Amino acid sequence: MDQGLTSSERYIMNLYRIFRNYSLGTTVVLGEKEFRELVRSEFPNFYWEVQEIPLGSLLNEPKDHSFEEALDMIGQMGMVYYKKMNNNAFEH
Repeated sequence: MDQGLTSSERYIMNLYRIFRNYSLGTTVVLGEKEFRELVRSEFPNFYWEVQEIPLGSLLNEPKDHSFEEALDMIGQMGMVYYKKMNNNAFEH
């Protein structure tokens, strides 16, 4: 399945595999508990960096998350972490 994919594409596919490992049964969404466990286990540094900002409350919303939503949240957490580690490099 990964034949012919670039390394970046393989990273995305790996994120999908991780997502599926946390999903229940044949569903392609994560419940609130599963999503929180995925983020805490797989992205602990990102998770703790966003707890004090509005993004932290979004992580604990009582709702299901699709892979697309999870990927978006992981990206947002990554940017928060990146900004903090790089002295808010993106801010003017």
